[in-house]
Amino acid sequence: MRGDEGSALVWLRRSTHAEYPEANLALAIAYRNDDAYWSYVKETLHDYKHRIQ
Repeated sequence: MRGDEGSALVWLRRSTHAEYPEANLALAIAYRNDDAYWSYVKETLHDYKHRIQ
């Protein structure tokens, strides 16, 4: 993985801790061929649910 990609993943992970659903969705797409995919999709849905309330 190139430095820019690694840096982007670091910032996306930080954003997920702040409950930004867009960051979780971006990580789900990044890991679409990995077991982590569904966990990021579920977190995206969870974060969107909290935004609506």
